[in-house]
Amino acid sequence: MWGISTDTPFSQDKFRESLSLPFPLLSDMERKVVKDYHIEHEINVPGIHSVVAKRTYFLVGTDGKILWENVEGKLLPDQQVVDAVTKFP
Repeated sequence: MWGISTDTPFSQDKFRESLSLPFPLLSDMERKVVKDYHIEHEINVPGIHSVVAKRTYFLVGTDGKILWENVEGKLLPDQQVVDAVTKFP
């Protein structure tokens, strides 16, 4: 298991440490994964235009196929994510 975001590796390390996460967090600063998985989210409000990564969850099998996903852009309750992960071997 691992996590990924467009934050810097330094930010990722601090976040991981702050939550004592037992898995690595990878940095996608070039937004390759964000583009490949089509999870770009455009923010257009007066004075602000930005493209960010939508909060998304993917559970990917060892064969590279997506077993479960949530692309609603919302933070899920921890238990919902744990339930999804424990469904699959």
